[in-house]
Order: sequence, then structure tokens, then C-alpha cells
Amino acid sequence: MKFAIIYGALSITLKSLHVGAQTLYTHHFAKELDRCEATFVSPIEGWYKIKLLRHQRDLQMDLALQSEDKGFEMRFSLQPEYTANIPHITCMTTASTLAINDEHASIKMNFFTTEQALQYFHADWAAFVDFIPKPQISDKYYGRLVTIFREGSGIMHEVLLFDFHDDEKDRRIYSLAFRPKARSTN
Repeated sequence: MKFAIIYGALSITLKSLHVGAQTLYTHHFAKELDRCEATFVSPIEGWYKIKLLRHQRDLQMDLALQSEDKGFEMRFSLQPEYTANIPHITCMTTASTLAINDEHASIKMNFFTTEQALQYFHADWAAFVDFIPKPQISDKYYGRLVTIFREGSGIMHEVLLFDFHDDEKDRRIYSLAFRPKARSTN
């Protein structure tokens, strides 16, 4: 009887994680998205599942998703209370804490134009940084940090971790965006 109850509860829990092959995320992450006035495009292919992270010293994450099928991992940190208005420094500092400290490993920062940041992310500022992650961060060979900022809504970081350069890292770069601002009717 106990086995049947445990099996039934486990079955319901597993089914709730994959409804229509769409990954659901945690209540905490949904709450932080609302606080940032943001949206999240959940991956529908690749069998992504929620990954539990151990103690995080470098960057607190609100959600981590992993696809063993694709050998790809996505981690998200949402900071609605961010008011520093220096996203370029915050982005580079964050990348530096995630990247290995090796003189032969470069960190490459790529900025979106103001128009691209607005068009793709409804953001005031956006950039991505390619780096090699520290071993304690991930066992993947490559990392990409996407940072988007909008004044009054906060800053959001998406960390992509992978072993192979393929289209997945380019598709997932647009997983987070701020909601469009309501137009004023003057």
C-alpha cells in the first residue's frame, strides 16, 4: 500500500514536470519573472529538466535546466532589485566570477546595439560574454553569459554551459526578455 501511494505521488510529480513536452519551472522562478516584468521562453525540445544546484558561491541562481540529450545547461539569475545602472560592469564582473583564471583563456564580450536590445529583449542594455567556465561551476567546456538590463525592472543573467558549439547556444540566448512597456496615450 505504501509503495502504491509513493509510486502514485512520484508519477503525478513527474507528469507535472513534462506537460506537452514543455518544461515547467519553479514557483520561485515564476515569482521573480513577475518582479522583473519579464517573460521566459521555455525549451520544448531537448528533454530539458530542472537541475538541482549545490551550494552556489559565485552567483545565486533562480533556476537551472539541463538537457542530457543536447549536452546543454541553462542557469538563470533574476535580480529585480538591481538599481546600480552599470550593467556593463555587473556583466563583466559576473563573467569574471564564472570564468577560469587562465592567461590563455580569453573572455569575449559582445554588446547588442541599443536598437537590438530593445527589439530582442525590450531592454535598455544587453550583451553576451563567451568564456571557459571554472571546473567548480560546470564540467562543460564552454560558457556564455547573457545579461539584459532595463531601468526599473532589474537585471537578468542567463548562463549557458555546453561542450560543443552548435545552434543550441544561439537559440537559447533569447530565452529571457522583459515584457514590452505599455505605450503612453498622450
